Amino acid sequence: FTGIQETWALGGSLFDATVSGEYLQKAGSLSRLYSDPHAGETTGEAKVRLHCLQPAFFLGLRLPVSSFTARFYTGSSVVLNLSESWDEPIGTTALEYGYEEMDFQVHAGFFTQISSFVLDVRYSYGLKDQLIVRTGQDMNLQKAEVIDTPDDGEKINSLQIGVGYSF
Repeated sequence: FTGIQETWALGGSLFDATVSGEYLQKAGSLSRLYSDPHAGETTGEAKVRLHCLQPAFFLGLRLPVSSFTARFYTGSSVVLNLSESWDEPIGTTALEYGYEEMDFQVHAGFFTQISSFVLDVRYSYGLKDQLIVRTGQDMNLQKAEVIDTPDDGEKINSLQIGVGYSF
């Protein structure tokens, strides 16, 4: 992810509020059953990349450490899915997947800054159903029982790690 943010101290120096705007790429993969005209039924990896815009708000607690900044925070965001792209093996498949255009997420994270360099580690939990499963081509789905496929409405949870420079 990449983004911009502004942080304001609340009251004393321990608590703060942060507003940010971030661009994220979320990537994942799953095994799927494909029907190839030459190879027959095969299993392959489908890879997806979501391009998202995320306005967010966080409340933080800064720990009083003299040589660097240590901050724990929590917050929420709206995730707007700008586009999604799939990289799939050749062939047809019985199920088509897609993602909703918007999600709400809650976050818990840790931020540290040493000089002008920053490290931000955050766990994000999606609140809305995201995965859309549509029925596609008719196929013999006997092999599909062995493949662990996601259900319609799965949520997106993620671990986000950011390294950056503050100026």
